[in-house]
Amino acid sequence: MPDSRNFRLFVIGASAGGIEAIRELLSQLPAEFPAPILVVVHVPTDSSGQLDSVLQRSTKMVVQTAVDGAHLLPRHVYVARPNFHLVVNDSHLRLLSGPRENRHRPAIDPLFRSAARVYGPNATGIILSGYLDDGVAGLFRIKEAGGVAIVQDPEDAIVSDMPSNAIERVGPQYTVPISEMASLMVRLAGQVMTKVRRSEMPDKELEGCESPGVPSVFTCPECHGTLWETTEDDTLKFRCRVGHAFTADTVVEEQSQDVERALWAALRVLEENTELCSRLASRSRRSGHQFAVKRYELRAEESRDNAMAIRRLLTSEPQEPRPARPLECVEEEQKAGD
Repeated sequence: MPDSRNFRLFVIGASAGGIEAIRELLSQLPAEFPAPILVVVHVPTDSSGQLDSVLQRSTKMVVQTAVDGAHLLPRHVYVARPNFHLVVNDSHLRLLSGPRENRHRPAIDPLFRSAARVYGPNATGIILSGYLDDGVAGLFRIKEAGGVAIVQDPEDAIVSDMPSNAIERVGPQYTVPISEMASLMVRLAGQVMTKVRRSEMPDKELEGCESPGVPSVFTCPECHGTLWETTEDDTLKFRCRVGHAFTADTVVEEQSQDVERALWAALRVLEENTELCSRLASRSRRSGHQFAVKRYELRAEESRDNAMAIRRLLTSEPQEPRPARPLECVEEEQKAGD
């Protein structure tokens, strides 16, 4: 069987809105397309894994879910399996259940890194529609290795984040709408460099356990370990000791979600505190303990006000919550009023 590294390898990364773009792209490629195509789309880890069937309806090429150890063939489209990173090593596919990257498994960056390392100038990376910036660092690796970087025109993408970030940080050789991408791929497929330095991906790099960089003050959103910081293609990247990897944009997104989760938790506690203090005030009133009534009513009012402020904050109404005061401060204020 011929070494597939004598062909040009095409690797495609997409997220939200990307399936529609891939279907349109494949529908325009000839059945005899003379190169293998590898596809990573962000899908839930518990997905049914039917993306190959969905894409097969749009093309006469052979579309199949990637199998570990499979030999790459032209005229074939290999789709990443849910919950596994897809990479190439030598001229074969590898499926890895390593740490998530940018909150995803499969992620785009591992595939693009491996394509750059193994195929060098015969690698072509394509970034399509999606949120944030997964794949941008990997696309930079492909371009740095002498390969070709292609990005969907952001105005043509359903979600423009990934294409826009790739254009800004990588400077791809081509930025085109989907309608022009197939003809570009056909032209590039015939441009193969036969004298290239071939190398396999070391196991450590395949697993994503590259040199971590410099310790940062931030913690991993996945396991809460220390994040190590590196800069690549002007992209700030983080990786924890066990291998979870993130771009700075993904860390910001994760932190925003942590803030929201914390606010909802605070809202729950404040509303429970309001209810409890109101009940204690009622019990104290029935028992004739007027000082306790005032104390619990004041605490209930403060918790209610703060809960309302947090709810307004969570629903995008500008309002800063006031922290509930300690019970001792409330008692001192009441004594001073008496």
